[in-house]
Amino acid sequence: MKKILLWIWDNLELMVLVFAMAGITVVMFLQVFSRYVMGAAFSWTEELSRYLLLLLVAAGFSAHAKRGTHLRVDIWDQAFPKASPYLLLFADLTLVVAFVYLISPGFAFIEFIRDTGQVSAALQLPLWIIFMPMLVSLFLTTIRVIERNVKLLVVHVKKGKDVGEEEKPL
Repeated sequence: MKKILLWIWDNLELMVLVFAMAGITVVMFLQVFSRYVMGAAFSWTEELSRYLLLLLVAAGFSAHAKRGTHLRVDIWDQAFPKASPYLLLFADLTLVVAFVYLISPGFAFIEFIRDTGQVSAALQLPLWIIFMPMLVSLFLTTIRVIERNVKLLVVHVKKGKDVGEEEKPL
């Protein structure tokens, strides 16, 4: 059971990415088929595709943060190669602080949407459910960045090296 939970934790974002991409593909195929073959388009497919794209972006951001492959400016790495690990750590710390700060207003925003009973136009889904993946992504990305840096620190402690001795993190 522990192995299964660990596998799910390690592949959570990937599973969501695959689900969202497959969902967009199926929904768009349905839209094209209904419009050009049946002569009448569904009204809800564009909206559902948009929401699945939001889910894709949220999961993708967390997945890239986990692997340390998110977009960043690397001119500092080239200009100061010995300081690169410290700069990456500083960037990650800044990201964590910003996301921890944004989680509270995010909860308040979702609570406001839930309390006002707002729903989507075509699907009539509660909008707080639609926006929830973005908040979960903030939380999960924060955890993934911390997790990646702790693993990096453990590797350096085991090797007996200073963090600055290796050029790039995991």
